[in-house]
Parts: sequence; C-alpha cells; structure tokens
Amino acid sequence: MKEAKWCWDNIKFKVGKGTRVKFWTDQWCGNATLSQNFPQLFELAVHRNATVNEMWDSSIGQGGWNLRFHRDFNDWELDLIRGLLNMLKDFSISSKKDAVLWKGGGHGKYGVKVAYNVLACYQCMHLSD
Repeated sequence: MKEAKWCWDNIKFKVGKGTRVKFWTDQWCGNATLSQNFPQLFELAVHRNATVNEMWDSSIGQGGWNLRFHRDFNDWELDLIRGLLNMLKDFSISSKKDAVLWKGGGHGKYGVKVAYNVLACYQCMHLSD
C-alpha cells in the first residue's frame, strides 16, 4: 500500500450510514484518523476494525457512541476520553450513503489535474526513500 499512500493521504470520508467507514482507521472525524489522534485509546479499543455504524448505538435516545475498551481508565487517561468524545459530539449516523471526499479538489470532488500535481509533489518529496 506504500505506492497508494499519496492517494489515501488525500482522501477523507463523509459519514452517512457509517457502514463503509472504519471508526478508528479511516479519516472521517478531524484532520487525521482517530487511531492517529488517540493512539493510547486505539490500543485499548476492543473493536479496532469496527465501522462507524457498529460503534453507534441507536437504542440510546437519539443515539450515542458505544465505545468499548479492554479495561477501565486511569485518572490520567480521562482527558483522552474527554478529547475523543468532544471530537465525536457533533457526529451522528444518518440514512444517507457514506461518501469519499477528495481533499485537494473543490467541494470534495476528484480532479485528475489536482491528483497529478499531488502525485508529482509526493514523488519529489519521497525520491530519496
């Protein structure tokens, strides 16, 4: 997947139903994946490969996040949970389809010219790798 990294680095997901977007490892909430923003919580997560939909519990009033971890948190880890919940507070599941957005294009639309420029720039930066 190293060859496709330039592409994945320029993709973001817009959650609808959340059935095709990975909660921890796809970029859908913020400027990085949740596993990158909260690596300690990701290590403790029971369902590291779950979709956004699988982490959402619609039986709680208007719905809410059902986050499961392997153990209770220590006092010094509570700020991490607060940070995660703060990021998630404005998101919820809808009946719309999940969408893939291209970061480089206008309104999230993919454009060959922009993609070519991103790829060319990426290759220049990683020529010595």
